Amino acid sequence: MNKKIIIDIPFNVKFQPFSPTFFNNHKVSFYKSQTKEWIDYRIDIFMKYTAKSLINQTNQSFICLVRYEKDTEDLVMNAISKYDKLPNNILFTSNADDIINQCIKDYEYAYFVRLDCDDMYASTFIDQLYNMEHEKNLQCILCKKGYIYDINNDELGEIDHYSPPFYCLVYKTSDYLSNFRYKLKNDHLSAFQLNHKALTERDYIIIVHKKNTQNEYDDISSQYPVITITDKKKKDSILKDWGLL
Repeated sequence: MNKKIIIDIPFNVKFQPFSPTFFNNHKVSFYKSQTKEWIDYRIDIFMKYTAKSLINQTNQSFICLVRYEKDTEDLVMNAISKYDKLPNNILFTSNADDIINQCIKDYEYAYFVRLDCDDMYASTFIDQLYNMEHEKNLQCILCKKGYIYDINNDELGEIDHYSPPFYCLVYKTSDYLSNFRYKLKNDHLSAFQLNHKALTERDYIIIVHKKNTQNEYDDISSQYPVITITDKKKKDSILKDWGLL
């Protein structure tokens, strides 16, 4: 099918593409995300985890746009310069919307993948999106199964969620370019209300690190079904498959 897959990652933008009211609805300081300390740290996390999962995709037919605030461009570029150059399909930009409009104009459908700048998708994720048979009126593809990994305590768990923050919105390109957008009243918790299909694999890892603003292992496991993996051999095998060991 004639589709363009775009991974849209909010880095330190106030109005985020999948959740315009993010900083109003969460205990996150927008000001803090504009500082050198925050940017340097989060670029390091991005490179170690998120970028690795994108570079390791078995299908590279996608473009990833990492959105940053224009006022912080020098700080972001300086932080990025300390690492190996990213592939051409992973772009840091303050002008994502214009790039998107150019990228999708020659395609029938546009697939917008949600991902935070400190989490990961499985290496086969993009392939799964291409291999999934498109259905008429499909609006969303959900990843209901994944993992949560606490890098501080080396703790790994399986997580199942009816409507997680790991999904792909499907638009007819003509609709998107006409400014039609789905309304997700409660952010990702509303995604399941769209006409959707669910992937069956464990396709994501939530990375818990020392400066998470929202995700802590105990907090998530108290809200959603998380099964901690106590078998070290099994845990190490999973982490190795994800390039984390």
